[in-house]
Amino acid sequence: MLPKIERFNDYVREAAWAFPDMKMWHFDPQGRSEDYAIRAVPPELFKPHTFIFMGKQQTADNSDIDLILRDFDRLLPLYEFVEGEDSIRVVPSNIDHGFVFQPGCSVKKSATTMTMAERRLDVTLRHNDLQYAVHAYLVRLYGQEHVGTENRAGGGRRIDVVVEAGDERIFYEIKISTSLQSCIREAVAQLLEYSYWASTRQATKLVLVTENESTHEAKEYLRLLREKFGLPLYHQRYDPGTGTLSEAW
Repeated sequence: MLPKIERFNDYVREAAWAFPDMKMWHFDPQGRSEDYAIRAVPPELFKPHTFIFMGKQQTADNSDIDLILRDFDRLLPLYEFVEGEDSIRVVPSNIDHGFVFQPGCSVKKSATTMTMAERRLDVTLRHNDLQYAVHAYLVRLYGQEHVGTENRAGGGRRIDVVVEAGDERIFYEIKISTSLQSCIREAVAQLLEYSYWASTRQATKLVLVTENESTHEAKEYLRLLREKFGLPLYHQRYDPGTGTLSEAW
């Protein structure tokens, strides 16, 4: 069930707005929870004898069959995504001094006390693990003094990883999702803001880092953005087996 829960979580992070009239609730050995807004399944609910529900409730003696069927139709794309392999496709200050490069790697919460299943469901911990790994790889390439994490970009924004060496300044944004399209959609806006919003510290290269293999569609999309708009946007995959980043696409 774990891969299915991961895909469910990715979908509702992207499209919970499509179900404003629905709720979630769960049963576990302690009983039934209260109803709550649709959200990603948290790691603590991934355990035996726990049942998680999403939808609406009707009384058995006064059921609206047409409403049930319409809601099943609305939920079908979610079901198909969870059971399939496709990417998500949903229609749908005065003390700010801007960017200042700082080398080093910030220390954040890791997953040492969590089970593998809980770690996989906790996007923040997976992000932290990948951030550490990418920092370590880039330090091997550029040297400790040229690589930093959580550098301020102004306006309270922080860049996941920055390389500043000679004339080269590279901003890396790390995203965790089974959907590469969703990663690109989120990261492009953030990377552009880091480099161009009220800032003179523009990057020479803007890189999205994911666990996902690149696809033909993704490569063509980023190539188009580079060629048509002159935006230095790229995607690289981190390979945990080799501890390296792929070619930049």
